[in-house]
Amino acid sequence: SEPRGAYDVHHYADLAAARDGIENRQVYGAIVMVPSGPQLLVASAASPAIADALRAQAARIGGGRPVKVTDVVPAAPNDPQGSGSLTTLLPLVLLSLALGIAIAVLERRRMLQLGYVTLASAMAGLGVAWTAHAMGTFGGSYWGIAGVLGLLVFGIGTVSAGLAQIAVAGRGLAALLVLLMLNIGVPGAGALVPAPLLAQPWRAIGPYLPPGAAVNAMRGIGFFHGAAITAPLLVLAAWAAAGLALAALPLASPASRVT
Repeated sequence: SEPRGAYDVHHYADLAAARDGIENRQVYGAIVMVPSGPQLLVASAASPAIADALRAQAARIGGGRPVKVTDVVPAAPNDPQGSGSLTTLLPLVLLSLALGIAIAVLERRRMLQLGYVTLASAMAGLGVAWTAHAMGTFGGSYWGIAGVLGLLVFGIGTVSAGLAQIAVAGRGLAALLVLLMLNIGVPGAGALVPAPLLAQPWRAIGPYLPPGAAVNAMRGIGFFHGAAITAPLLVLAAWAAAGLALAALPLASPASRVT
């Protein structure tokens, strides 16, 4: 690929190759030059904002001539702007943070802490995934979406609970995690503004935080038949592993815990 202005340009041999690139989430869209004029392929499921920008770009290239537009991977009919990602994400992030801190305050037995977070993660994942499917926000595998959402809650919940209980510094670390998730994690998730259009540091950090990884994985599962979901799933798994590692650390004394 070769960066040119606002775009990272990829060259494909033909229309079929360009379509495959879109369906595999390598590119957001493609402009195909044919004798009758430019044809545009977009994937509004990947980003309605970028799809609109590509339509405008194709119109300029066409010099005012009509441009044939094919939406290769359309957004959900009930959520054409993709706002369902944010409405799904924000409550779960808040729930996960509150869950972890509440468990750190109310329960000191590690196994019960993990049990409560696991149960809450499963219930949240299954319930919210069912709601998203019922509202038409996401398609694809119900169990896949539920699993992603469950990992999101488990990772944030166990990390926040673990940080809140590691000596005196835990209180500050737990508060820092809340600020990180709400000020960088949610805005940098790409739920409304796609990652390539985000400012720094949101663009650089967002994909490595649970909200951004969850949105990326849900899009891949919900619209692209599982394409390009390995990296975000690894991010979610890493946060879950970090939470389990924190759970193995010695408990702080009661006086130094979050109150």
